[in-house]
Amino acid sequence: MGMQIEPTKSEETKIMKNEEKPPKSKKIEHEEKGNLSLEKGAKIDINDLHKKLGHPAEEMVKLTGNYMNLSIRGKMENCENCAIGKMRQKNVEKGPKEKSSKPGFRFYIDIALSKFTSA
Repeated sequence: MGMQIEPTKSEETKIMKNEEKPPKSKKIEHEEKGNLSLEKGAKIDINDLHKKLGHPAEEMVKLTGNYMNLSIRGKMENCENCAIGKMRQKNVEKGPKEKSSKPGFRFYIDIALSKFTSA
């Protein structure tokens, strides 16, 4: 009941040698830069890279692609999201263009309360 079998020293060394060997891994040329994960030398369309990089200008897309060793192909097209971002809102009029013809016909009241009003 109380007897235990202990391994011999030769068995212990065999176990230690097997544990020390790291698993063999293949060399993979794969880099992760930012949020974009691509293989070195990968072919990618310039419009896809433009979207993945967050819609920068065409020159910046090309420079970044060259820095990351990517093979950029295709022609830059007009991006709908970039066009929406560059839009300008219509001007808001400050008030009515025509003045009132009768005195007291149109008057304005400031309804905002100030913290510094004297009571």
